[in-house]
Amino acid sequence: MTREDDPVGAGEVDLRPWGKSRGLGEGERYPLICHLLDAGAAAGHLWKHYLPAGIRRFIADGFSVGVDHAGRLSALWAALHDIGKLVPEFQALDSMAVLPGYPASRGLPPLHDLAGQKWLQVALQEMGYAVGDTDLPGCRVPQLIGGHHGQFRLIASCGPQATLRGTGFQDDAWEHQRRATLGAVCRIVGDPGAPRSEERRVGKE
Repeated sequence: MTREDDPVGAGEVDLRPWGKSRGLGEGERYPLICHLLDAGAAAGHLWKHYLPAGIRRFIADGFSVGVDHAGRLSALWAALHDIGKLVPEFQALDSMAVLPGYPASRGLPPLHDLAGQKWLQVALQEMGYAVGDTDLPGCRVPQLIGGHHGQFRLIASCGPQATLRGTGFQDDAWEHQRRATLGAVCRIVGDPGAPRSEERRVGKE
């Protein structure tokens, strides 16, 4: 089975890559997958219990989906916000976090938000998110997720030609772990399917 046949992957999630460590005590790290699932659960709870019905409807209309579908999308995207931390440059920020079996850093900046945006441009496309125009979901959603720290980076191009290597990634142990993590998130948080793009493009009226 190829990566295109099974884009989310079914491999085993490694609990060693960390998502949070600040304030946890010396040598303590919170596994990335746990942090992602926490974020997805929190987003789902906020959607159901705190967001006004009118706002939920407004967001759902923007995605051209139903309210429940939009809420599940919001939870999924929140759970994917830090998947860009599964790169050697970020993991190396904690010098005590030794991860044998993974390729070492290539000296790139440890920008996990940008890494996540670039990787999701490929992964979400494989999950059925439409691409070809920068306002379509397969382009705009990675930008939205990548901007979770408040910096939304421009999209130079976003078409069906986007590839793993073309966005700066290798098909290595890190990639296998990103796929396994994406698969676990989709199975636990839920993947309701891509937002539609025929009636209205994300970001436009």
